[in-house]
Amino acid sequence: MNEHELLTFVVLAKTTTLVLGGLIAVLAYRASRRQSSTTLRAFALGFGIVTLGVGVVGVLTLVTGGLRPGVLVESVVTTTGFGVLWYSLYAEEVRPIRT
Repeated sequence: MNEHELLTFVVLAKTTTLVLGGLIAVLAYRASRRQSSTTLRAFALGFGIVTLGVGVVGVLTLVTGGLRPGVLVESVVTTTGFGVLWYSLYAEEVRPIRT
């Protein structure tokens, strides 16, 4: 597999990940609104951040024509997103008091 074929495959894989991650983030956000859940909202945010990292790397790959520049950016953004996901799993739900 040459460099061009590899780059094409990576762009297709990143695009698929971007679409699926975006759908999961949107569904989680809708569920958080429906349930008034702060932890589900944090989960949606975490998934959105991880998906954003994939999108940024995809754009950097296309702009620079190589994979190297986006690796650090993707790692930092993905780590941040996973941190938010971790928080969403262990955070206590804060419910507003309804009168």
